[in-house]
Amino acid sequence: MPQFFLHLHECGRVTRDEEGFEFASVDDARQEAIRSARDIMCGTMHDGTLCLGCHIEVQDARGGPSFVVPFREAVRVSED
Repeated sequence: MPQFFLHLHECGRVTRDEEGFEFASVDDARQEAIRSARDIMCGTMHDGTLCLGCHIEVQDARGGPSFVVPFREAVRVSED
């Protein structure tokens, strides 16, 4: 299975994923990045803050092209 790294870019700090995860596809890696972003946002909400400018960068083990999952795209904000 391909290995992917999910690097967290949070409020000016970068936390690099040194171990990585194995996923069957790029789509599975994207879904995990979305789940991770939501988990992180839930944790920060306990402190009363939410930064929608943060993101998770997903990169494959070969250093191939990466993509970004912005926190703002991992949630739907509604006032209804």
